[in-house]
Amino acid sequence: MALLKEDEFKKMLSSSKFESVYLLYGEEKFLVSHYTDLLTKKVAPIINEFNFHLFDDDADISDISVAVNVMPFMSERNVVKIVDFDFNKFNKDDYDAFLKILKNIPDTTIVIITMPTLDEKQAKKKEDDEEKGKKSFAKLKDYVTKHGVCVNFEHRAELKLEKTLCKWAKDGNSKMSELTASKLINFVGTDLTSLHSEVEKLCAFANGEEITEEMIEKLVTKNLEAQIFSLFDFIVRGQSDKAMTTLSTLFFQNEAPIAIITILSNAYVDFYRAKVARESSIFPDDFAKELKYPSNRVWVLKNMLNKYGYVTTSAIRKSIEEITNVYERLVSVSTNAQTELEKLVAKLILFAKDKTDE
Repeated sequence: MALLKEDEFKKMLSSSKFESVYLLYGEEKFLVSHYTDLLTKKVAPIINEFNFHLFDDDADISDISVAVNVMPFMSERNVVKIVDFDFNKFNKDDYDAFLKILKNIPDTTIVIITMPTLDEKQAKKKEDDEEKGKKSFAKLKDYVTKHGVCVNFEHRAELKLEKTLCKWAKDGNSKMSELTASKLINFVGTDLTSLHSEVEKLCAFANGEEITEEMIEKLVTKNLEAQIFSLFDFIVRGQSDKAMTTLSTLFFQNEAPIAIITILSNAYVDFYRAKVARESSIFPDDFAKELKYPSNRVWVLKNMLNKYGYVTTSAIRKSIEEITNVYERLVSVSTNAQTELEKLVAKLILFAKDKTDE
């Protein structure tokens, strides 16, 4: 009977009241899988072939219909779990038939529709590409929101994410400070699946001791975006030696110059937007929503403002203009890309130190 977020759904799971149909989806696939498991254990504590029916994307609608209407045997309820079912591939008759199943779920049956790997954005793209796609996932969400429980698992905010990593470290017989957790996030990004894997690796290495920033530096491989964000950090802080070393490392790894300058440009554009929004007394959450930033990017914007608020708007604007000029040279004429980017980094460091504003 509602569209819920993670905290609301977590509270709901503590009760013994269940709805007839659930839809679990969202950007954070780790959470989709986690809460699907919790919900499954809650509604079907004992699983057997008589009371539990599992379907994937190859399932036939008629088979789902039969399973939904099975009377529970030696159990309180009958559970039907549908995993990563791409509803956008349905024709109108298929979709109407599936919707009819949902409208006629017996009181003794619970249907769980979950998307632990299928990307809703991909589904929407397919929907846009097909005339018949008008019904699809968006319509399914509307129906479940009105007649059951629909849960959208978004990326966690930075502070909550840090606490999650600290808890995982404790579960792994180690510990981690929130400051260290923040460094790990800067290295890996905000995807919980990747973060969970890295925490497990760090716990094994720490062997009961506290996880340190030095361990992260030694064991965790930065993704490209994280490496370039570190480059951005060194530039803005005026740490030229570290900036040039990072740039050399990127070239040693054979990263494409266009990829490097594009991601660096994105960092500066994000910074500029955040800076101008603050000057206009607009909160990061508000302008991020207005510009349709992914939820996991909001903390990045806040972090930029907190760490680099001293950089002038004029300096950021000049930096973006210079990045644009270098980008145009890289794509239009034959030139030494590494030399161009080294010169660019040197200029950006000078711009960041300039305290005059327009």
